[in-house]
Amino acid sequence: MEEDNVSDSGAEKGHQALNNFVQTEINNFIHGINLIQFVGVEHPEDKLNELIEAMKKKIQDGAAGVVSTAIEKAQGFWSNLWSGINADDKIGSAVWTFSQQDIVQHRYAIALNQRWRNEGDWEMFGVISAPNPCQAQLVAVNQQKHKIDQIEAQIRAKQTEMARAPVSQKPAIRAEIDELKAELPPLRTELTRLEGLLNRCYIRQTIAVPVGGGVLVNA
Repeated sequence: MEEDNVSDSGAEKGHQALNNFVQTEINNFIHGINLIQFVGVEHPEDKLNELIEAMKKKIQDGAAGVVSTAIEKAQGFWSNLWSGINADDKIGSAVWTFSQQDIVQHRYAIALNQRWRNEGDWEMFGVISAPNPCQAQLVAVNQQKHKIDQIEAQIRAKQTEMARAPVSQKPAIRAEIDELKAELPPLRTELTRLEGLLNRCYIRQTIAVPVGGGVLVNA
């Protein structure tokens, strides 16, 4: 929405109403799915996509009315009169849907971006994220990478020190560099092992499909 005469409190009530509307419609859709609808269907995924598209259209068609009603209820007579003179303009809308496999492949965080050239030039950014069941493995990989980065940084520092050191000090510094380099192979071997565990965890998520539940939407 482009801000014009709608009050801040009215706009916030409209925002909350939109969140609640979307959340309710999606939850109703999930709980309303009947497996009998898919019996004998040759392409059940296509059938499900048809139902999802119908839900998206219902949300898009109903959103404006829900927001307008919430704003009118939140504002007094004079505020509604002032808003009516120059109401906030609708810039546009967008709906994104992602499968479980999409979310897993993007490692549980997908960037959203939409641009509208209407009443000016507007761009919206966001992220859809989900709890990462492989978080422990991911943390372990990142910690191991940090250990390797620290050793490599120490090696670079020592190499710079050796380049500037007197000839008499170079052998000792070179020995320190060799000791640091000797620490890297086992650290890298361990990193490979941890990355394997992380990848196997992600692969399991593309196979296991959770059943039931609703969704929580917060924009």
